[in-house]
Formats: sequence, structure tokens, C-alpha cells
Amino acid sequence: VILEVAFQFPPPFRFERKYDPKQALRSSYDSARWIATAGCSLSQSIALLEPLGYVLLFLHESDAIFVAKEYTHVFERSYRMQFPQDEFLCYRSSLLWVHDTIPGDYIRDWLFSADLDETLQRLEGNISELAQADGFTGLPYLLTH
Repeated sequence: VILEVAFQFPPPFRFERKYDPKQALRSSYDSARWIATAGCSLSQSIALLEPLGYVLLFLHESDAIFVAKEYTHVFERSYRMQFPQDEFLCYRSSLLWVHDTIPGDYIRDWLFSADLDETLQRLEGNISELAQADGFTGLPYLLTH
């Protein structure tokens, strides 16, 4: 499974924009403009796909690549990998895909924060402000750690 992830939400933060049929994201989505409050974080992607039998293989550019658990032995033997992969290490070793609306320094602070609850509150404030700027005020989302 190849999934584009929202890199602006580093591990362990789990972000997912939820669907609301009354206020469909697609009707207001502009593909020519990056939207900071859309998508699904790496940690949330892992949480959603693991119960379905998929584990993180690696990150490539803005995509997370997942493999079915029953095939992990192929990668362990052929590439001397060990599962489960460390999502923090994968994230830290990847290119950081960000845009002007969320500075890389913010993301770095969130990633290395010692106080996850305080950081979660800051993220919540940033999401609210960015969602309003994107025209997504009121659209449901999940944000946790």
C-alpha cells in the first residue's frame, strides 16, 4: 500500500481529517494549493493499517509504503530489515515535506518536544487557525498522540 502522508504532523502525533457529508472536503479542495489541515499523519496511517495486516516498510518522498505482514520475512531476509520499523527513525531519516503555512522549525519542535500534552495543545491551535484560513472550519478531524 502506498499512501501519501501529512508530514506536517510528526510522530507520535496522530492526525486524520474526517469525512463530513454535510461539508465535503472535495467540493472545496483546490489541487493547485497545498492544504495544511488535510490528510493523515504517518502515526495515524500506521494505526489504521496495522489492524488490517499491514506494517510500515519505509518512507519515500511524501509517501509511506506498507507491506502485508505475511511478506515481511522476504524483506527481513533480503534486505536485513527488522519489523516493525521504527516510525520515528523513518520519519527522522526522510526528507521533510513542508510548505510555507507550517514552518519546518515548528515541526522540528513538535517532533522533539518533551511535553506531548503541551505540544498537542499547540498543534490544536495551529490546526484551528489553518483550517479557518483553508476554509475548513468545522470539518471534523482526529488529533491525538
